[in-house]
Amino acid sequence: MNAVRVEVLELMRGHLSDLMGDEMAGFLASLPYALKALLIRDSFDDAWIGSREFSMLLAAIDLQPRPQLSNFCLDFGRLFIETHAQHFPFVSPENASLSSLFGHSRQAAVLTLARQLGSDLERLQEWFRPLEAAVDERISLQQLHFHVAARPVHLPAFCEMMLGMAAGFLEIRHVPYVHIQEISCRLGGYGICTFAVVLEPENPLSFL
Repeated sequence: MNAVRVEVLELMRGHLSDLMGDEMAGFLASLPYALKALLIRDSFDDAWIGSREFSMLLAAIDLQPRPQLSNFCLDFGRLFIETHAQHFPFVSPENASLSSLFGHSRQAAVLTLARQLGSDLERLQEWFRPLEAAVDERISLQQLHFHVAARPVHLPAFCEMMLGMAAGFLEIRHVPYVHIQEISCRLGGYGICTFAVVLEPENPLSFL
């Protein structure tokens, strides 16, 4: 079943409302009836909504020419992880501070980061079905990659959201000096989407 948990939609429409402010009514008026109804709905019969509706919403937001929505999917991915940080426990409690670990042993820090990111990506299945996301086994002291294969939404906007989530994971772990970028998102959202996490010597967290 391709689906997304309702709480993702609820957080998204709340974030959308905060960004749009007084322009929210005009934004809703520009949407097809089905999407408008989805955004103003008070309750849902199920804990999940079909990925088709969620895809349509992402596409509608992505096509909006409004400047406040220019990085919506990216920013929402970070917000989602920040809001749900308690659902992503440390794989190694003794290494809860990756920032401190990087100061002592870069090799140990990178390996711990790879395990942690892999665990965090796997836990996203609690909100997105299907979702196959994993860290590549080929790791160096300078960078690691992760891939997103099966996913409920086949749009580049969803991959942007995954990029934002990866940034969110690194932020809640206080990982220093890292740069994230999307390497490939094939066939307009289909196929495997690959991201690189580049560990830089001195620069703060950034992503493209």
